[in-house]
Parts: sequence; C-alpha cells; structure tokens
Amino acid sequence: MVSIDLAELSVRDANAQLRTLGEAGEAVEILNPDARHHIGVGLTAPINVHVQGSAGYFCAGLTDQARFHVSHNVGWGVGDNMYSGSVVVGGNAGAIPGVAIRGAEIVIKGNMGSRAGQVMKAGTLCCAGNANFMAGYMMYGGRIIILGDSGERVGEDMSSGEIFVAGNVQDLGSDAMLTDIDAKELQSVYEFLDRYGIKAPKGFSKIVNAGKKLRYGTPETPMRSIPFNTFSGDSAYWNPKVQEDITVKAQSGRYRIRGYGGARPLPHLSDIGFRKDLTQAGADRDVVSTV
Repeated sequence: MVSIDLAELSVRDANAQLRTLGEAGEAVEILNPDARHHIGVGLTAPINVHVQGSAGYFCAGLTDQARFHVSHNVGWGVGDNMYSGSVVVGGNAGAIPGVAIRGAEIVIKGNMGSRAGQVMKAGTLCCAGNANFMAGYMMYGGRIIILGDSGERVGEDMSSGEIFVAGNVQDLGSDAMLTDIDAKELQSVYEFLDRYGIKAPKGFSKIVNAGKKLRYGTPETPMRSIPFNTFSGDSAYWNPKVQEDITVKAQSGRYRIRGYGGARPLPHLSDIGFRKDLTQAGADRDVVSTV
C-alpha cells in the first residue's frame, strides 16, 4: 500500500498522485488528512483509498469505481455526484452526504447531517445512526437506509426512490407518505447491511413519494416567439430576462425553477420601480437638516 502524507503535499498534488496510482492498480492510504477538503475528488479507476483520520468537504466527489474508507468523520457533501464505487465513514458525516449520487454506495457508521441524499438518482445511502432534517430532499431515485431516527421532514419533495427508517419517523416531509414494505425489498436491505457488517434491526418503516404534488395546476406554457410584452423605450429596472420571468409568474402563479430553488426568495431593491428620477439621490450631504 502506498502512503500519501497531506502534511507534506497539497490536496491538489495528492489527488494527482491518486489518479496515477489508481491507473496502476495501487491501494493508497492518506496520512494526516486533518479534515482537508476535496480529498480524492475526480478518481475514475478502481482504487482503494484509506483516509486515516477525518476528511473535509466533498471527499470522494465526482468519482467512479473508487472505494474509500474514512476512519473518522467527513464534512459536507461526501460522495458528491459519485457514479459507482463506495465510501465507508467510520464516524459522522456533515450536511448533504450522498448528494446527487448516481449508483454509489455510501455508509455512515455514525450520524449524518441535514438533506442527506439530496437529488440522488440511484445507489444506496446508509446511516447507522440518526439522520437530521430533510433526509431524502428532492431525491429522484435510489435508496436511503436510516437505522436511527429519521429527523424532521424526511422525504421532503422526493419524487421517487425509497427511504427505510428503523427508528422513529419523526416528521414526514411535503408529499411523502408511509407505505408497506415488500418482502424482497426488506431482504435486499438486510443483505446490504450484512455486506457492510452492520447489525440489522428488527424492522423498518418505508417512506415513498405520495404523488400529490408532482404536477402544478397551472402548467408553464411554451414560450412564444415574443416571450414577453415589449414597450417603447428602455427600462433601468428590469432587464429582458426579469421581464420574461415576471410574465411566466403571472401566468403560472410561481417563480420559474432553476437549479435547487426559485429565482429569489425575497424581493430585491432592483424589483422596485420609482416614478421619480433618483439618479441624483444622495447628492445632498446635509439631508438631515431638511427633516
């Protein structure tokens, strides 16, 4: 096994060595990680990486086929967008563990932070301890196994996939519901736990999407050749994109969704249209004397 000491190398240089060693089929141990961020990012070879300590944000992110073992804790986003392979964390994980995984297996031996498995597509995220709020947020597929308690709003806005909870289901999220477990599904969960040496509980509760909020009552109409109302002159307050968004919101009753959320959660000063010319506002330095 080859050793890489992060007390002597930067993470960038260490990751470059990991890629080379992975192509050569070498197993690697990372010494003195000191919770550094981005350890093992971008590996695409079937390499075994043992992190002797704690890793920081996005450990094992954007990887394929690699197998990681972290002896202590990890920060946010462990296994971010991991395609295949596995991560086993000996301690706790921060927020969004397993975010957007696409087939990987991630096992957290301790507790895990909020929004675990957010927008995951496939694969399995397993937590031997408790989850935090909104586990399975907006998940599209795959499986989450929680041996402890679910945390608040579990399954919030999930559209597919399954969440298995052995402890208390503390609070169901929006459009999530409890359902019966098929015997084959339960057997598959037990086989997964046995493969990673985790003692299986007596039973699980299963959470899936209820299917009541997958469609809006007023769909967004296809864009016209002229996507929004035009007028003569220029606007100093709303550019063409903002005008288009306002038109769509007026038709559908909601902001257009991009990425993880709406365009803006709160009004901005640029949303205000003034009737008076304010280009000279603030020019009077003694404005208090007029009050």
